[in-house]
Amino acid sequence: LEGQDELFLDLRLKRTDADPEQVSIPLDFVVNGVRTSRTVKAARGESFVRGVTIPLDKSLDRGWGWVELPADSNPADNIFYFVFAPEPERRSVVVAPASRNAAPFRCALAAPPAPSVHTSVSVLTPERKSEIDWNRTAMILYLAPLPRDPFAAELRRFVEKGRTVFFLPPPENDETGFLGIRWGPWREESGGLGIAQWRNDADLLRHTESGAALPLADLKIFRCRSILGDFRVLARIKGGTPFLVRANADGPGAVYFCSTLPESGFSNLARNGVVLYAMLHRALAAGAESLGAARLFSCGRRAAELVSGLKPIRLGFPGRPSPVVSGTEPCFHAGIFEGEDSLVALNRPPREDDVKTVSPERLDQLLAGTDHHLILERLEETGPLAAEIWKTFLILAAIALFAEALLSLPRHGPVRGGKEQTDYPITRVSRIRKEKLTI
Repeated sequence: LEGQDELFLDLRLKRTDADPEQVSIPLDFVVNGVRTSRTVKAARGESFVRGVTIPLDKSLDRGWGWVELPADSNPADNIFYFVFAPEPERRSVVVAPASRNAAPFRCALAAPPAPSVHTSVSVLTPERKSEIDWNRTAMILYLAPLPRDPFAAELRRFVEKGRTVFFLPPPENDETGFLGIRWGPWREESGGLGIAQWRNDADLLRHTESGAALPLADLKIFRCRSILGDFRVLARIKGGTPFLVRANADGPGAVYFCSTLPESGFSNLARNGVVLYAMLHRALAAGAESLGAARLFSCGRRAAELVSGLKPIRLGFPGRPSPVVSGTEPCFHAGIFEGEDSLVALNRPPREDDVKTVSPERLDQLLAGTDHHLILERLEETGPLAAEIWKTFLILAAIALFAEALLSLPRHGPVRGGKEQTDYPITRVSRIRKEKLTI
């Protein structure tokens, strides 16, 4: 319509109930304070709903909102906040010696995943790495030996700002490490080995939006380097050698190490280019999120710098707004925060809604060799003696802790010289106060 634009939303819904049939779920979409209702279909497990359109005024170049589920027994997981703004250009830099073949990476990164996405790629030799535009670059692909300070310090600051660094193995042997990770010796596999296992639920190798798996089973690795250090393995080659790992880096950014190259004699990554393309563009998109005026993150310590100095527009969940309590940090509250030229949406970490159970058999395996007892109680059973006993002891323990807290308070004495005296030295009182603040 004239004078109007549209906001397109893709949703992922997760149902944990036992009903195998599709159900209709009414959803409320609130965009810049205006509420719109839609009804969507959701199957058991995960469902994707694409192309939900919300009318917008064309004069708006950014905004905020949330998607709201109907009320249930747990209102904390019924709302998801989002913000939107024009997407920034996805700039990447390939750092490679002149002797290395950077063409596969240039071609993969230059091809945008969608018509609305703008990408640009620069290829620099290590001698020209000072030309990197740190403020506008989303990802650095590094094919040279691992960097040393001061350039390594620049890369660490780059990651701390939310950007991405992707390392590939150099031919040289070097003991240099980055964020506690270094390259090990080369391994030769003349017949080629496949990928034994990989994480398909998150990160760079996750399933596509349609639910299809990336074709990692078609990969063949002929030559790779060991990866040594502290990291999270995202995929392993048969035999146990890591194929793709992520460094345990602080901050919202990410650092990846891939143990092989998309070249003949190393792997068939270039010929089966879907995996290479998906890995690089997902890493690039993650780094580009920190460049836009609208940013989406999970609550937690890593979001503290993002919301520092921003004004909260809305906090909490439906029916129970959650103003920031004195003494707590805003980064631990789901909501929307606004600055002069930025919008940030914080949501509950997904792992808080990932309810996992352990079978009694698996629990016995995990606790093998320990003296443990398992007490099972069903809701329909009248309280067994064992259950009633532990409830009684729980109440007694709470009373004992409360009494101990009262006894730990300083006892006030008479006023001498206009100042109230205590029976404890000053150092003891300071320590008690510190413990209270920590709790």
